[in-house]
Amino acid sequence: MSVNLNIAIASPISWQPASNQNNQCQVSNEHFDTAAEAIGSLPGNIVMFGYTHRSTPGHRSAVRLFAEEILPQMAREDFHELVLEIFPHGEPGDQIEIELAEFNRTGRIGREMYRFIRVTDRPYFELLLNEAYRLGITIYSGGVDYGNVEETVLHPSFGSSPARIQTAINEINRNSGQAISRLAGNRKKVFSFNGCLHNNLRPDQASSGFGAAVDRLFHGRTVEVDIVIPELSRRNKSFRDLALGQACNWESYIPRDGVQLVESSSQSFLLFIYGN
Repeated sequence: MSVNLNIAIASPISWQPASNQNNQCQVSNEHFDTAAEAIGSLPGNIVMFGYTHRSTPGHRSAVRLFAEEILPQMAREDFHELVLEIFPHGEPGDQIEIELAEFNRTGRIGREMYRFIRVTDRPYFELLLNEAYRLGITIYSGGVDYGNVEETVLHPSFGSSPARIQTAINEINRNSGQAISRLAGNRKKVFSFNGCLHNNLRPDQASSGFGAAVDRLFHGRTVEVDIVIPELSRRNKSFRDLALGQACNWESYIPRDGVQLVESSSQSFLLFIYGN
């Protein structure tokens, strides 16, 4: 099956508190002891995970949770194709793609791969990759354009340049969306791991993401899951990126122990990790 994915890019819609007091937060939720148990209850065979990036070592890591609990559960559910935003997408002869292919054969993390996991969560990205290889999960690139990395994620002023950030968003949406769609078009069960804005299925919430475009192609097969670690979602008001209606108070779903799986629609879930 050949899939052409055309994603319309727009600026993310700003979050505003619900002004209509009659608005109701229409969600259901269920408590689980572990993230693995919660993930095992999900429908769909295209699962797009969103997380909030960690910049402070003292905060808990969504990447660690994904590597230790979610990855093994996805393998048990026969998901063996994983698209990662952290690695830029290149042409077949580019070094990053050569190293990813070598990693999928041998489990060896190459020098160019290391260049892009040189972040606060580097130890847990290493864990993620080692676990993926152990579990027989194939890694695919879904990040920015490899030929343009010096002008986006590796540029010294990237974090303070709205234009460079928007370029990176556009490239990630295109590359992750196309990788997921190619695999899904070949009847593969596929999952991805991106920032929370990219995977949103509701275009009215974040029209810049690839989730809605993938859903249009494979409706009925797609599920989005946002991983909610309270201290990360509070930082810089990152809760605005969560797939939760404006009438809902996101903090009210933080469990005292274990995890809470919140279903905001039939295809949209949030995995709340206990507060601290």
